[in-house]
Amino acid sequence: MIKKTLNYKSMPLILCYIILFEVLGSLSGYYSQPGEWYIDIIKSPYNPPGYIFPIAWTLLYALLAVYAWSLWHLYTEKKDLIQYLKIGFLIQMAINFLWSFVFFNMMWTGLACFMIMVMIVITCSLCITSIYHGIKTGFLLCPYILWLIFAQYLALFIYLHN
Repeated sequence: MIKKTLNYKSMPLILCYIILFEVLGSLSGYYSQPGEWYIDIIKSPYNPPGYIFPIAWTLLYALLAVYAWSLWHLYTEKKDLIQYLKIGFLIQMAINFLWSFVFFNMMWTGLACFMIMVMIVITCSLCITSIYHGIKTGFLLCPYILWLIFAQYLALFIYLHN
């Protein structure tokens, strides 16, 4: 995979991507706060304390931002492949941003579980395809995949026990 060279001139644009993703993630969280129903439901014994989620998402959104930046600005060859990766990435990010609203506001836990499963499938496909074709930033998706699997466990537990 032919790519442009990463250098110090790239850093301001990467930082802009990170800020954009963090702002969008914060907005999603702000408009989808857990309500009283969430406090009173049965949760997994492995459900982490509430303060863990913003820390984890801050790190994950930064990794996702760098991956997105690489697709739009670093890799220049195999335009069809890059277009496929961009579309898949945008679809899974749209689902990601809608998930909190579906789960916390609408309380549609079954649909939320399905949405996470779709995100896992798409993100695994993006990761494997990226790495296979020499897009090294594909490795940045690995922590996100692990978090999605854990989130699926937590959401499925809630769906099955409430």
